[in-house]
Amino acid sequence: MTSTEIKSAPRARRMLAGAIDAALVGGGTWLWRKRRGGESARAARWMPVLELAAESLRQQLRSPGQLLLGLRTVDRRTGRRLELWRTLVLLGAGVARGVFMRRLAPPRLTPEQERDRSGFLDELNAIQARHPDDAVAREAERRQLFERQHNQVPDILRHTAAPMLAIGLLNSRLRRRLAPTTEVLAEDRESHNP
Repeated sequence: MTSTEIKSAPRARRMLAGAIDAALVGGGTWLWRKRRGGESARAARWMPVLELAAESLRQQLRSPGQLLLGLRTVDRRTGRRLELWRTLVLLGAGVARGVFMRRLAPPRLTPEQERDRSGFLDELNAIQARHPDDAVAREAERRQLFERQHNQVPDILRHTAAPMLAIGLLNSRLRRRLAPTTEVLAEDRESHNP
């Protein structure tokens, strides 16, 4: 079977299957949080792992939404289930991406940093109040404030956003090249295979 013969399932059916899966995961998470007394930090830590596991389940077996609506995920090039090694490579890449993202994420502000930030915003408001009609003086004073503040604040774009974007693009490219998948009707797939 070539990729031109593989016909994706109707979009509405695929979206409904995804919505069922999301509702099951969301409901399970809500019940778990409610039972545990709202340990949201712990639940937030496990959500990326659950998302990766759900994606692997969809690629190798079938998710509950796919089972209910008669769908199956197949390799777009061959029309067969994605090879296990490809799923494992993507799972490993997803875990590595999560680790890098957590390490690159800016740390929570300390109370001292929070006070500095609050003071900076208060000073901006004070400049506006001192020079409501004099744009030249207001901008000169703002420029001085930003120059003083720039020496204290790290360059967020260079230290966090750019590496996160690069990791996301690399992971997306790996997924497209290694595992181009589509969802098909389970009956269609079974009728084409001997």
